[in-house]
Amino acid sequence: MVPTSLPLLAVLPLVDAGLRGGAIALFVLATAVFLNAPATLPSRFGAALAQCGIMASLAGLPNISSVEILGPLVALCSSACVPLFRMFAHAWFDDEFRPGWHDGLLGFAYIGLGLVVYLQHEGPGTSIDGVDILSYCAGTAMALNALWLAWKSRKVDLVEPRRKARSGFVMIVSVIILWLTWSEVAGRLTGAIAVSALTGALVLFAGALGLLILLVGLRHPDMFPAPGYAPANFPATQTAVAQKPIDEVLKHALDCLMIKDRAFRDPDLTIGMIAARTGAPEYKLRRMINSGLGYRNVSEYLNGFRLHEVCDALADVAQADVPITTIAMDAGFGSLAVFNRTFKAQLGETPSFYRKRHANAASRSAAD
Repeated sequence: MVPTSLPLLAVLPLVDAGLRGGAIALFVLATAVFLNAPATLPSRFGAALAQCGIMASLAGLPNISSVEILGPLVALCSSACVPLFRMFAHAWFDDEFRPGWHDGLLGFAYIGLGLVVYLQHEGPGTSIDGVDILSYCAGTAMALNALWLAWKSRKVDLVEPRRKARSGFVMIVSVIILWLTWSEVAGRLTGAIAVSALTGALVLFAGALGLLILLVGLRHPDMFPAPGYAPANFPATQTAVAQKPIDEVLKHALDCLMIKDRAFRDPDLTIGMIAARTGAPEYKLRRMINSGLGYRNVSEYLNGFRLHEVCDALADVAQADVPITTIAMDAGFGSLAVFNRTFKAQLGETPSFYRKRHANAASRSAAD
């Protein structure tokens, strides 16, 4: 019995090393794809994630732990994959997302926790304690948060290729993170460390291959779009070159809904509600707003109308005493932070400065 099992035990590390080496090569190619994309938050977070994936793949290779500097470095990069994945998901799925101090704090806290786990155990064969459980659960929570975000915001994304591809991307990376996390737990609990490492290497290689195939197929120009909003001079102005002829009947129905009925004032307005009120299928609305009018998502389309109304109100001297917050909320902005960020990004100045500038211009005009 023993002689027949020895060759298998000897082959397992070689297969594991081969799979991890293949995963490293695939992550290198994925990094190149991200770096060749436009320099945006999601593409750069994606590049950083792929590079940390390279280091995470080294974790199972022989003799890595014997190099003193590589052990902690690999542990740090492996831990960084989880918060980077969360940040990538936020940046890619929400065009208005900008990382805050709390995002950085959460990421560094998780990376620090991973380093503590590494220094405390210095190997996967030790027993599981409270720090391990905290690390495993925190990583799982971050991966699930990214999955939830992808599901929650899928309907507001009007870029059809991105909308279809992003769910696949999140599923692939989530499976990698969750499997590597909990297969390690299973291996440590059962003592089957070699089998756990091999299955982890297999999932890592398959996931990296699926990720690369997905990325290579993403050729849509708005897959990693730069931040931007609709022009404030008139909200229905195109923000990109139309890719398909405009359905004039549907465009008229949209214009009536937005310009006449001012449906954009509802902060909870969704693509489904717009479809119900125009009598058009959702897929036709997506195609019209994205390919016809050039908007990347529903929020960008609606915020163009909202900004137009806000600008008119701020420039109106008769409304000089109306608080800016009231004007923004009446126009349909459900969040003051989103309003301020959108206004500054589009007009290059704060709402208060915009109002002051127009008030000064009106005073000079009246004096003349």
